[in-house]
Amino acid sequence: YTLYGHCSNIMVQEGDEIAAGTAIAQTGMTGLALGDHLHFGILVQGIEVRPEEWMDKKWINDNINKVFKEADKIINGVDE
Repeated sequence: YTLYGHCSNIMVQEGDEIAAGTAIAQTGMTGLALGDHLHFGILVQGIEVRPEEWMDKKWINDNINKVFKEADKIINGVDE
């Protein structure tokens, strides 16, 4: 899931379907923030990962899709 921190106003609820371009929150200075900004993160199975990796199609293909394809071959007993 994605994480958005230091928001002054959250405009959606968990589970809402959001269209591209829809405002979901307003940035703020909550917590120990020294200025108005957004903390953005992505968590996979509860573990924080580098967001830029999950937004790069080549990285996803090389590190995620390729692993699933190889696993499918093993599970289905397919040899190349």
